[in-house]
Amino acid sequence: MSLTFTPEIKEEFAKMADKRLKFNENALIILKKRYLQPGETPVNMLDRVSLGNVEYYKMMADLDFLPNSPTLFNLGTGKGTYSACFKYDIPDSMDGIMDVARKAALVQKWGGGVGYYFGNIRAKGAEVKGTGNHAGGPVGFLRMYNAIGDVITQSGKRAAAQMGILTAWHKDIKEWITCKSEDPDALSTFNISVSATDLFMKKATSDVPNKDGQLLDMIAEAAWTTGDPGMYFYDTSERTNPTPHLGKLTGTNPCGEVPLLDNEPCNLGSINLRNFANPAGFDWSRLAEVTGLATRYR
Repeated sequence: MSLTFTPEIKEEFAKMADKRLKFNENALIILKKRYLQPGETPVNMLDRVSLGNVEYYKMMADLDFLPNSPTLFNLGTGKGTYSACFKYDIPDSMDGIMDVARKAALVQKWGGGVGYYFGNIRAKGAEVKGTGNHAGGPVGFLRMYNAIGDVITQSGKRAAAQMGILTAWHKDIKEWITCKSEDPDALSTFNISVSATDLFMKKATSDVPNKDGQLLDMIAEAAWTTGDPGMYFYDTSERTNPTPHLGKLTGTNPCGEVPLLDNEPCNLGSINLRNFANPAGFDWSRLAEVTGLATRYR
């Protein structure tokens, strides 16, 4: 698949097609398995993703920079999303919980990851007024979202990637911390983290023994055993929140690089720093040029 470009752009691409591509054999195998559209070649893929911008094409062909996977999967196809991941604050209602499940499934369908903030969900066993039932709690719904990710993985292009975050002072936090301890593979699509405020950390690290310190010890022990949970320092993120009037940064994308608002995406990419090193040192000016083109600040 290739977009329709002007004769000048087609000519420039033709000049570069054979001599500029630097994908090795392993890269070509992965491209064919995951990224190329039916009948598409690597050159066609770069044509599609560059949207006619020759500089952008050159940057990708030289492997100076590549955008995140959903961009490579979907840009120029008229389908899917181009963002790497989305983050959702899960409401404490069945309608809200299932709406987030629907959005998460669609994001994962097109190769993206999902982060969730579970702190609004009431504790396990709490009364659900109007039905006479009792709440399943954050860990119960964590398992539900994990099952959705598993199903998408079986038919999708790559494994699902999800992040679940729960505040340290939630009533179900101990169950959250230890939910991977008995069977780490049971929640294989998820990273999980504990959201800690400055006040929690101050209490947990004080010289006086207290329940917050015991909780921090539990977090450390579980992380040593299974790799989870991680820690999300909420107040630190809020101090650098560029848009506090739009909402709180209650959680992150699945890999934890970017604190995000509710319904906010992140758009990731990778710069190959090896390409900027040379016997004379490091080419900072070319790095600035590539960074500017990759992030479109000019």
